Amino acid sequence: MSPEQPGIQRHQVTAPPVRVEARTDPAALARDVKALADYLLRLQRQLDRIQLTLTGRINQMILSGTLARRPAAGIQDRLYVASDQAAGSNLFWDSGSAWVTL
Repeated sequence: MSPEQPGIQRHQVTAPPVRVEARTDPAALARDVKALADYLLRLQRQLDRIQLTLTGRINQMILSGTLARRPAAGIQDRLYVASDQAAGSNLFWDSGSAWVTL
């Protein structure tokens, strides 16, 4: 899916650059290690938020369950896997107006 298409939005990790002293005395090294650890923690938190967003969006667009529980069509480009249908006839695509068997 290209960034111009609807669906999952493109995310960019943006953390301000970390400043280190780059000196060799123990106190400066300890400050540098703490600064780098804090920076990595901020990046991890950003990535966790992005993962939650993506997981939520995927779960909205790829659905599964029995054919009887399939929601009404109307959200284009969703997929539905019917667990009670034979392989080869259990994957459906929401065209925006109807479910189409793939």
